[in-house]
Amino acid sequence: MGVDLKQEVRLSQQLILTPQLQQAIKLLQLNRMELEEAIQEELASNPFLEEAETPVEEEPTWEGSAYGTGLRASRRKDPYEELPALEETVGVEMTLQEYLLWQLRMSDLGPEQMRIGSYIIGNLDEDGYLKVPLEEIAQDLGVKVVEVEEVLKVIQDFDPPGVGARDLRECLLIQVRQREDAPELLERLLTQGFEDLMKRDLKRLSERLGVEVEEVERALCFLKLLETKPGRAFSSKASEYVVPDVFVYKKGEDYEVSLNEEGLPKLRISAYYRELLREKKEGVPQSYLRQKFKEAQWFLKGLEQRQKTLERITRSIFKFQREFLERGLEALRPLVLKDVAEDTGLHESTVSRAIAGKYVWTPQGIFPLKFFFSSKVGEGLVEMSSKKVKKLIEDLIAQEDPKAPLSDQEIAKILKERYGLTIARRTVAKYRESLGIPPSKERKRPP
Repeated sequence: MGVDLKQEVRLSQQLILTPQLQQAIKLLQLNRMELEEAIQEELASNPFLEEAETPVEEEPTWEGSAYGTGLRASRRKDPYEELPALEETVGVEMTLQEYLLWQLRMSDLGPEQMRIGSYIIGNLDEDGYLKVPLEEIAQDLGVKVVEVEEVLKVIQDFDPPGVGARDLRECLLIQVRQREDAPELLERLLTQGFEDLMKRDLKRLSERLGVEVEEVERALCFLKLLETKPGRAFSSKASEYVVPDVFVYKKGEDYEVSLNEEGLPKLRISAYYRELLREKKEGVPQSYLRQKFKEAQWFLKGLEQRQKTLERITRSIFKFQREFLERGLEALRPLVLKDVAEDTGLHESTVSRAIAGKYVWTPQGIFPLKFFFSSKVGEGLVEMSSKKVKKLIEDLIAQEDPKAPLSDQEIAKILKERYGLTIARRTVAKYRESLGIPPSKERKRPP
């Protein structure tokens, strides 16, 4: 039997994450408060960085390189003129459903799967569990049960961990399978001995699985770290004060975008350490200084890139959502990452990183940037964001005759007739419930 040895040359493209690129990506993902912490940490660890009263413009340095200025002063003539008061910086509360729908839109599912996913998310309870049988969902949507199961599995990989489970056992299993540090025994405990686990019958569990009681106890210690109510974090009604990353304010007939750089230190390369590196004195650790100099340059350029990218994306968002700035929620239009990516010439992943965890102050209030990437609903003549549909439902109910309030079916009919929106009665009911509005029989007033 002969063995042939061959040499082949193959060309392939591979993205290499250089330290500079890693630094830029990390900085892009930070919100305003995290950015301030990162700057302070870098100032403390890199001798080449120092604060300046006013930022210095980029200047050529030795070996033809340049050092960045990092953060520049705000473009507003009076930086405090447009800043909101503290009570105006209360962040809008994002529901569990809104958070999951945002993740759904970030996925690569097709239109039909998106429809199924939206329906599943709309039927989750406040704890994040799906109590509606998959057969019922399939029947309502006119699809196969297996199609619903496939989309449900995708949702169960979303954050928060354990969301979309149909019972406690599945909720815990989802989390265990997502955690690399989970004991191997724990999955067996949940799949083969859940009833005994709930009774805390450790002896029976050890006998059933053929392991020592001590191993069961160790696995149960890890179980305490898991969340039994994935939606818990979204049920809190406490106000959250946030620091806006960017401001959008009206100036004349137009709107301007300004990054919130108030209080952030202005950075520059230390002239002393730059000179020390240039002189190459004996006994001075040149390799260390060169490395720190590079890191300082990367950090400053990364800061500059972060600011430019965030401002560029924000301008694009409100080019699409300008009517929102004028008229508020009712004017919010559907928008997806691809729209902004194509408009700015950036990759969708860059847009996604840039908006994550960032807040914007607008004349209509303060909102997460991802708030403006809204889902599309309806199959009629027009498409509207789910938030706008909720506003339409709220307005219809506010204008109804209290002696003969509108039923969910009647609201669905009006939306179809007036706006060309085909929305199921159950969807209307879900939106109404999310607005805290009781059903028609409870809204009815005596004549």
